[in-house]
Amino acid sequence: MSAKVYVGNLSWNTDDESLRSHFSNYGNILDSASA
Repeated sequence: MSAKVYVGNLSWNTDDESLRSHFSNYGNILDSASA
């Protein structure tokens, strides 16, 4: 099973590594991007 998750209102200091670290508690992260 896979899903795309949108996470808004993040701090300008948020980076891909911190997102991966947080969300890896819920499963494998195949790809992530921040804009």
